[in-house]
Amino acid sequence: MKTFFYVACMMFLASCSSAEYEEKVVVNEKSEVFYKPQATRSDAEKLGQYLQKKGYFDTLVYNAVYLSKDDSSYTLRFTGNKDTVLKYYDLFGKMFWFWQQDLSANVFGNQPMRLILSTERQKDFDTIPAMQRVSAKDKNYVYAHEKVTLSDAQRLSEYIASDRSLSAITRVFLTMESGTHVIHIPWDEFNRMNTPGSSARLSQLKYDISRRVFANRPVTIIIMNNDFEVIDNIPDPTPEQVQEFNAGNSR
Repeated sequence: MKTFFYVACMMFLASCSSAEYEEKVVVNEKSEVFYKPQATRSDAEKLGQYLQKKGYFDTLVYNAVYLSKDDSSYTLRFTGNKDTVLKYYDLFGKMFWFWQQDLSANVFGNQPMRLILSTERQKDFDTIPAMQRVSAKDKNYVYAHEKVTLSDAQRLSEYIASDRSLSAITRVFLTMESGTHVIHIPWDEFNRMNTPGSSARLSQLKYDISRRVFANRPVTIIIMNNDFEVIDNIPDPTPEQVQEFNAGNSR
């Protein structure tokens, strides 16, 4: 994610303070968090420390973000040149979506939040799709894209909770891309799996999830590092493996 934050920093060079944001926290000589009173100074300080640790805030160029809160969620705005942002959006739009969970967990106490992209004059032009969180047993969380049905996300969480090789997993991400469900497993969660890491066993898990969770619809399973960058894509089973899996299930 270091590459993501470097490019994001270049895309979202801040505008001046808006009269709507009455307070600010100075993180360093080049970085500030402006916030509305519904959000607390402590919220803004935690956000500033997080962004500095991640490398979004540095001391080379001036940058700021804008934090607000209502009764149901936090809202975090990034400002930048619309044309420049949209030029890189296909590459980094999904990273912003993943980032919501990390921000919510590490800054906002797992409370709902949304990310909004706006112009230098603070005219909103895009809202990062919402992230829905479901779980079977208050662990085994599935963070689902708004294009995914909650019933699909719930079934996946229940499957993870019931499978001995997967039940130690605490979080996965579920998106829908070109009509295919895509499960994204962070590396630290992948290492919790109680299963041999052989290609055949992982392919069998993929096959079982397609069959038992998504009614034989296609599924992609991606392993990511903890900065949400792709490490590996679990292969589809071969026809011979499918026959073997089915024979084993019929015994």
